Amino acid sequence: MDLTFLTRSDFWLDIIFPNRCVSCDKTIAWNETFCDKCGADLPYIEDIPWQAVFAMQTDEPANFDYANALFWYKGNAKSAVLALKSRNGVNFAKFAAKYLAMKFETDGLSADIITAVPMNAKKVRRRGYNQAQVFAEYLSKNMDIKTDFVLLKRRSTSTEQHTLAKKERLAAAENAYFISPRAADLSGKRVILCDDIFTSGATVNKCAALLKELGAKSVSVATICRTDTSGKFESNA
Repeated sequence: MDLTFLTRSDFWLDIIFPNRCVSCDKTIAWNETFCDKCGADLPYIEDIPWQAVFAMQTDEPANFDYANALFWYKGNAKSAVLALKSRNGVNFAKFAAKYLAMKFETDGLSADIITAVPMNAKKVRRRGYNQAQVFAEYLSKNMDIKTDFVLLKRRSTSTEQHTLAKKERLAAAENAYFISPRAADLSGKRVILCDDIFTSGATVNKCAALLKELGAKSVSVATICRTDTSGKFESNA
């Protein structure tokens, strides 16, 4: 076995703590994210103007200017993003950030600041981290853009967004997020807002509105996965 491409620490970490596929948990090489089988069956998304789709599906104006996601929320991508929520899929956030950074570059988009949809403090303490922020940090490294995670806050609530119907999500998001007292002035700034999943769009739309209240010139949304609540797009994937 040729180990010239591995550092000594990488080699021993691979022996003691073997890397695993973020979808099926199979042991894989230290520098991989998926096993060959899962990696060959990922539901990639073709480019779609999500801000227009959001307005069409919700009868609400889109407060964001651009949105992109890497995968449909199904199959191996769904299991990987669920693993990210339980800390086992951090490599997936790194993987997604790399390729979404390429998408942004291809579309000629950049930003001055990257931020993330906030998680309420109680859940952060329980989980130990905010998966949207982890994703944002990796995207920041790939795009060489600074982060700011004190712009927005989320109120504690006993209701999870994913348990709500579309109209309920819109109402819940309207009340869940607010501008942090520590938020900086964003006048003239281009902002990328990160989350793990774009479902109805209610969450990112509310957060985008708040960022524009702070003066943001534009808000682009980057998510790892996207659900197709209309059923019009995913069938063509």
